[in-house]
Amino acid sequence: MKETVKYVSEGKEYDGKFGKVYYHNIEFVSGKKGQFSTNKNPQDKFMPGVEYDIVEIDKVSRNGNPYKFYDKEKIDNPQFSKKAGVYESHYDKPEVVKSISKSVSFTHATKFLAQLDLDVQGEMKRTESFLQYAKKIYDFYYKDWDANNSNQINSHLNLKRRTSFEIVLGLAELPFESIYLTSFDAYLNYADIIFKELMKDA
Repeated sequence: MKETVKYVSEGKEYDGKFGKVYYHNIEFVSGKKGQFSTNKNPQDKFMPGVEYDIVEIDKVSRNGNPYKFYDKEKIDNPQFSKKAGVYESHYDKPEVVKSISKSVSFTHATKFLAQLDLDVQGEMKRTESFLQYAKKIYDFYYKDWDANNSNQINSHLNLKRRTSFEIVLGLAELPFESIYLTSFDAYLNYADIIFKELMKDA
């Protein structure tokens, strides 16, 4: 079948075994949505407005959940893929974004508390305080969420805020930056600045 790409947006990036791996969200004109990865930035696997020959393959995840894989290579042998396809994913559904945000907020709260190098018995190391900071970080991700926006726009804004806070956590590990990051508000203010910079090219 043929599918035309409607939209591609940048997702997370990771340090893979053989270098950087960049994840992207994609939506086809037909409404199919998913994610794909590449080691190129900018990516050239799927370009908006371009029509591709796609093979739809039924697969099962390690957890036993069925999903679709849209493969644009090896159409003569759908059972073999060079990972040039798209894994079906409803990444912009509010419930999916909420689940991801909650998980990431726990990770970010853990890193934040660790960076302050507080005494293990200190007040901020208690579970109650950890959850409070996780909730504040979670709320930061949703700072721009608007019910009048499309799911696509809201999920994009949420992702950019998660990315901006993660960047601040990375900067806090640098001596010349860490001297300015001495409080939670300082982290949020810096993340806000980075978020605005990221959105300039969004």
